[in-house]
Amino acid sequence: MVTRCNAAGVKVYIDAVINHMTAADAGSGVGSDGSQYDSRGKYFRGVPYGPNDFGRRCKSASGNIENYNDPNEVRNCDLLGLLDLEGGSPYVRQKIVDYFDDILDIGADGKKMAETFLAGRLTLNTLSNVQSWMMLSNEDALVFVDDQNKQREAPGNGHSITFKQSREYKMATAFMLSWPYGVPRIMSSYDFKDDWAGPPPASPNQAGLCENGWICEHRWRQITNMVEWRNQAGNTPVENWWSNGNNQIAYSRGSVAFIAFNNYDGIMQTSVTTGLPAGQYCDIISGDLLNGTCTGMTIAVESDSKAKLFIDGSSQDPIIAFHLGSKVSNGSALPVSFSNNSIAGTTSSQPANITTSPSNEENTIVFIRKITSYGEKVFIRGGYGKDMPIPIKYPYMNLQTLKRKAWYQAYRDWSQGDTELSWDGAENGQGMRNGEKSLGSPMLWTSSNSGSNEYVPENTFGDHYWMWEVTMDCSKLPGGYFEFKGYSNKDGYESNVRQEKCLGETTSYGKYPINHVAKCGHKTVVEWGRGNFCIMQRI
Repeated sequence: MVTRCNAAGVKVYIDAVINHMTAADAGSGVGSDGSQYDSRGKYFRGVPYGPNDFGRRCKSASGNIENYNDPNEVRNCDLLGLLDLEGGSPYVRQKIVDYFDDILDIGADGKKMAETFLAGRLTLNTLSNVQSWMMLSNEDALVFVDDQNKQREAPGNGHSITFKQSREYKMATAFMLSWPYGVPRIMSSYDFKDDWAGPPPASPNQAGLCENGWICEHRWRQITNMVEWRNQAGNTPVENWWSNGNNQIAYSRGSVAFIAFNNYDGIMQTSVTTGLPAGQYCDIISGDLLNGTCTGMTIAVESDSKAKLFIDGSSQDPIIAFHLGSKVSNGSALPVSFSNNSIAGTTSSQPANITTSPSNEENTIVFIRKITSYGEKVFIRGGYGKDMPIPIKYPYMNLQTLKRKAWYQAYRDWSQGDTELSWDGAENGQGMRNGEKSLGSPMLWTSSNSGSNEYVPENTFGDHYWMWEVTMDCSKLPGGYFEFKGYSNKDGYESNVRQEKCLGETTSYGKYPINHVAKCGHKTVVEWGRGNFCIMQRI
């Protein structure tokens, strides 16, 4: 097996238990390699070990650890009846060395003998000094977030993060892969309810699927892409460390790769130095770079190497990461300019300097983040210029999906007969919900939490994001841009905003309008009443 793995470039590490042998009451028999043992007599002839090679310093009455707060018992007595080796004996130590030499001669790449665990909730701010915590040198350390043993520990102080806490697990794994220490090991496991449960009988399937009870952490996009991030970073040092002192950090690996974390419950919105050259980069946490185009969020790095970041701490993936290999080559934004004397529904000057325009109908999504009270509904109103509504269609498959959940009913009913985005509220003939008229084009409260009933895969940002999804003809909009505002059944119009350049755009909007700006064929994300937060992602 080791020879075949080495030939395929797969490293083999031995998980070695060297502090004890089998249980004292295991009896006698023959081991897997044919050697005889007698646990009651403390004879293991394959080593060989005899009675004098086991713990002689234990002071407990049973010979087992009876008081885990007594360091002498923990060091010198049997753990759960397992025969504790006399670690202070030169003979025992030499036999352990011989064992490891034999393992290395077989062709194994390394061994895991001991583990160091950090108990409690660490703050991200302290991680800049993580190197000083390490007990082993960089070249000797095998680092990991969890293993098969730690997965099965009962929750409590110091228990490991596992796939069952997927949000924290992805954050921990991303940090492990981004920090230049040790050889990282990625876990790939299966689901279980009982600690003793074995693996599922069927394979997890191919083509990136993970089924039949398998978890396949190594196939999660966030983890798979962070492996490439680490490969890109190579041996470059940690630079451009940034922390706000409140569980929000960012750093680069030289001028090759950059990552940011938000472990705070609120929003992380800041401009930081990335160390990377100017350009558009694909955030490899929220998407993939396919044929030069990013399926997730795109980050603009300016000529001074700075980038504006927005990370919602309530999202399932409160991380942004990119590297030189994730630089976007397609889908750059078009320049656009607006006047600043607009009112809701009126723009006196249309987008200028247009060189090309998108064509044909394309899927378009708008998210407005607004924390609402019970019974509150949010709608979107907008258009292109004064009294110029935009023809829209609600995706057929989307409506079919909405019919399956009662929570979607109002959105579904109000979207019937809604054929244009305008500033006028409901259209003649637009659907009603229990006799209540729509107040514009309906939006839907969504969550990025896959376990929530309100989860939609298009939302990768967090809770409280009201979503509007339609198709529209981008060729009818110069540059593909249009203006909009949110409208609530409790608050009416949101206040005027002065929208700055969106993340994912290469230029600002010149003279700011007082409405939000979105782009056809894109996912646009804004916050109610704020103009200094905006994200645009190509769909």
